[in-house]
Amino acid sequence: ENLKKSQVEQERYICRTIHENDVTDKNGDLKKRQVKQYDMFFVNGQEIDELRGRDGKPLDTNQRKKEMERAQKEIKKDSDMQYVARQDANNEKQLDMLLHMLRYTNGHRIDLQGRPTLAYDLSGDHNVHPKGTEETFLHNMSGTIQIDESTGELVDLNARLDHDVKVGAGLLANLHKGFWIHIRQQRYPDGVWLPELVEGNGDARAAL
Repeated sequence: ENLKKSQVEQERYICRTIHENDVTDKNGDLKKRQVKQYDMFFVNGQEIDELRGRDGKPLDTNQRKKEMERAQKEIKKDSDMQYVARQDANNEKQLDMLLHMLRYTNGHRIDLQGRPTLAYDLSGDHNVHPKGTEETFLHNMSGTIQIDESTGELVDLNARLDHDVKVGAGLLANLHKGFWIHIRQQRYPDGVWLPELVEGNGDARAAL
């Protein structure tokens, strides 16, 4: 019930987001930085990101038209409740996988901005054998997670890769030890939770 209410409230928001992607050389020196600006909004709980500009420059008329047409297709698709039900089921499956592959230890309650929050340490469950790339990736991560106690919403996730992970047996890409990701959400006065920060860094090599 809380989730459905939050999804309805989300649709009142349009968030301006900035995606930065840094490409470095083998020494870690910056080779190229790509910056994209998006308008993020929700339809039936499904996130849609509409591109507004690149590297500080707005899209030209033709690019803008194509992007609006793409976003309208996404809106139409996410307005189909059967499609949304399938997406929700897939999200539930991914959440079950997350819960299955990780161990949650050192659980304790903390106070964040006056809200009771559950905090745990994360690590791969060595009693579970991963199948596929996603499970292998999760199984080799460790970090911390914070969950809002009353709503079950993610507050903060900070995780790093403890071992190298090969994608497609190394034929597609390699993710190297030390790769990390940080996700933080913010609760607004009307009860809506929205992403505040998504960042990551690490060494990855894609096959060419």
